[in-house]
Amino acid sequence: MFGLVERLWLWLERASAAQLDPDDAPLHPPVAYLSGLAEVPTVVPRVDTPAVDDFPWIGGVELHRVSGSRIDLIGWKSSVTSWLQGAAPAILLPSTLDFEYPTTIATLLEALAERGVPRERALAVLKLAALGLEENQPLIVVIGAAMRGRTKDRRQHLSAWYVEPLYAWALAHSIQTNAVDPALRDSAKRVDEIMTNWASDAKIEWCPVREDRPEVTRRRDLSSPLQTFAGKTVALWGCGALGAPIAEWIARSDVRRIILYDKASIAPGILVRQPFVDRDIGRNKAEVVAERLRAIRPRDLCVEARSENVLSTVLEGEGWHDGADIVIDATASMAVASKLERVRRLSPQSVAVVSLIIGHTAEHVLAVLSPAGYSGSGADVIRQVKLTCG
Repeated sequence: MFGLVERLWLWLERASAAQLDPDDAPLHPPVAYLSGLAEVPTVVPRVDTPAVDDFPWIGGVELHRVSGSRIDLIGWKSSVTSWLQGAAPAILLPSTLDFEYPTTIATLLEALAERGVPRERALAVLKLAALGLEENQPLIVVIGAAMRGRTKDRRQHLSAWYVEPLYAWALAHSIQTNAVDPALRDSAKRVDEIMTNWASDAKIEWCPVREDRPEVTRRRDLSSPLQTFAGKTVALWGCGALGAPIAEWIARSDVRRIILYDKASIAPGILVRQPFVDRDIGRNKAEVVAERLRAIRPRDLCVEARSENVLSTVLEGEGWHDGADIVIDATASMAVASKLERVRRLSPQSVAVVSLIIGHTAEHVLAVLSPAGYSGSGADVIRQVKLTCG
């Protein structure tokens, strides 16, 4: 009962202001009862849906099979010939579906027919799409309904129907009812009769759908300070106890490009305090961290790994910042800090520098920001703070 009255009052306030259905949520969150089959994959839509006018949109959606348990939707194709090239069939409706999604194929086909997609046409879509499948491959059918948002321009709510490989093969085979070969024609007719009964009685298998479309999702860190890095280029010096975790946090913050520097290789002793694993021993730290960052954001993050000593490479030239918006010194090296002071004083750049110092017991950390255009770096800022406080 704790909080019940407060939640009820909040509900009444929102209801009176007509704010129960946010624009980025389903108008009435539909229920698609998920399949109990172990082989049914999770479907992740990555791209916004095409515009749907007054009539159903029938086309294809390009699939990226990430693993046996996950499929990404990465592109929409208006041409029906895309089905023969491996695209999944997609039917996007200009109207809503019921609160509870159909649980059988027959009721789904009936619901589609009521919304402008006749049963025969829907089955023809499935059969043609099944022709483009490889052997023992399931058929994924994407169904969209205008159920996101509360404005007249509602966005599509996507569901994915999983058709098992055996039924997908039968759908493809049943299309041969007009074949020249009598044996093939008769076989196709028998299969077509079986599939007709299947479409009348079988349960529909809905896949879990985890949205990642820009039009219906928002980043959880949208108001976080880490959004400072969004769209920027960061040069990170040092990929050890400080640099490796920092690199991961920045990668998750929607940064555009990361340049990693570390000349050291991974040794057994550092595994107790640095985020590496046994199989990484002997490899360069920057390269291992780069692999992890690419795995976190494989599509849109540019990561460069450089097995170099910044003292003898970047800090020897005017382009020491690599054109980055922010340079982070996580080397914990006094030599690097001293040389950075000299280089930055001789050539103040429009780049911010962050310096990090950690105590020997890892109980205290000091982070120092040298703003863009400032003529000094971390050591100078600390000195100025001491003078000011003294």
